[in-house]
Amino acid sequence: MASFSRGRDEADFSAERAPACEAARIPAADVDARRTGDPQGASSARPGASVRLSGPPAPIPGRSGFQDLRDRGRRANDPVVRVHFAPAKEDEAAVYVSYAVSRKIGGAVVRNLWRRRLRSIAAEAAADLAPGAYLLSLNPEVRSLSFTELRERVITTMRRATGERR
Repeated sequence: MASFSRGRDEADFSAERAPACEAARIPAADVDARRTGDPQGASSARPGASVRLSGPPAPIPGRSGFQDLRDRGRRANDPVVRVHFAPAKEDEAAVYVSYAVSRKIGGAVVRNLWRRRLRSIAAEAAADLAPGAYLLSLNPEVRSLSFTELRERVITTMRRATGERR
């Protein structure tokens, strides 16, 4: 029989199973017990087409929207902003806006910054714009503009592209 010396870090543990003890008490969730459900009932999974109430306009849907821009679109230019516009078909009343920000503007972080600015401007102006598809693109000179100057130029150029004079 071999003898083993025990170090200071070793301890004897029993191989027997510990006796069952009382179940652990888990506290109740931190909720308002008086309000058990929604008085209007659960919402349906897909009630129909989604409706945009606010926020930026939806992007141009699919290739057909860009095809319309190319085939029957109008353009308006500013030294910094270019807008392509295709009027909505008779049964549509939506405003769609997409953005083209090239690498000449800067790296990905800088381009995303300019896209966010354009998205903010489009969201602000969407209610006053003619229905249709808009494609906004920027020139590198945009880096010298403040947000207020950019907003003025974008809105003016979008209106010129639709043929509206304000």
